[in-house]
Amino acid sequence: MKSILNYKRLVPVAFIVVSLLVITAIPVFANPGLTVSNPGLLATVTPGQTLTQKMTVSIGSTDPATDISVQVYGVALSLQGGYQLLDAAHDTGPYSARTFITIDKNSLHLEPGGSEDVTATIQVPQNVGAGGRYAVINIAEKAAAGSGVGTLAAIDVPIYLTIEDSQLIQTGKITEITAGTAVSGQPINLLTDFQNTGNIHFKVQGEVTIKNAKGQTVDTLSIPVTASSILPGGIRQLETTIPATDALAVGNYTSDSKVTLQDGTLLDEASGTFAVVAAMTTPTPTASASTTAPTLASSTTALSLGTASATTSLLPTSAAKSSISWPVIGGVIAGVIVVILLGLVIFLVKRLQRRRHN
Repeated sequence: MKSILNYKRLVPVAFIVVSLLVITAIPVFANPGLTVSNPGLLATVTPGQTLTQKMTVSIGSTDPATDISVQVYGVALSLQGGYQLLDAAHDTGPYSARTFITIDKNSLHLEPGGSEDVTATIQVPQNVGAGGRYAVINIAEKAAAGSGVGTLAAIDVPIYLTIEDSQLIQTGKITEITAGTAVSGQPINLLTDFQNTGNIHFKVQGEVTIKNAKGQTVDTLSIPVTASSILPGGIRQLETTIPATDALAVGNYTSDSKVTLQDGTLLDEASGTFAVVAAMTTPTPTASASTTAPTLASSTTALSLGTASATTSLLPTSAAKSSISWPVIGGVIAGVIVVILLGLVIFLVKRLQRRRHN
């Protein structure tokens, strides 16, 4: 009895199916060669002044042809200092420079190894006011239709303007002090949330003094200078760690946080408490320290600036690179399916061959 399956036709059909699965599962990665020259502007300006910022956008010679968008945004800070881009609907703070900036092109197409200039014109209003004004020009790769890319290369170009001969206010306050899980003999993270209540950007540093229940100082820790400035209205979470080598005995402690400018000028100080438990005791996941300073919620619309995509430099020089995403996982799954289908094809071919010989 002849089989209704024709193995000579089965093999090419199976390989066509397998090939289609492999092609559709291959992930397309973000352009790794996107670069921008002159990627930031830090300037002192006068009311009514006009200035320009010329940037050259490039991709590498081995990169695919790429479409790129160029957009101007307001900006807000994460607690760790990363940029959060704000569109017009959410950029309502008094320190925004978004509306000052126009660009000569909103999109461009680059062939492999190509480059193109983009010019931003910044028109400072006559009634600009005092302090600083801030915005970000976002230069980002556009996702190709049907590419499945989850993460794209992008560069945020910060615009930091200081109004000349205006009153520059450098003030701030500690809004919250918290301690992570505090277990004797293990590192303990102490977090001091500090808000810039002035009208200009600045960096801060600090110190945390640990005292036991008797008021005796048992440890003094430094808070290093922030890698990037805190912008007006922004809250930065300052972190310091009691190392395991400075093991604290079980008990109650006070942490006195002090935040200063880089020149040592005191901005604010506050105290909180935390408890250290024994290593064998199940600790509370997060112990919040009481503090003498009030806790303030960060407004989602108030302008507070930081650095691009959680980077720490004021003027970033490289794109945020793509990370492993769902398309990669899809490729792995497709590979497994391919192996299974090939095994099935081989099994069916051998079985048909045996029947034919019989």
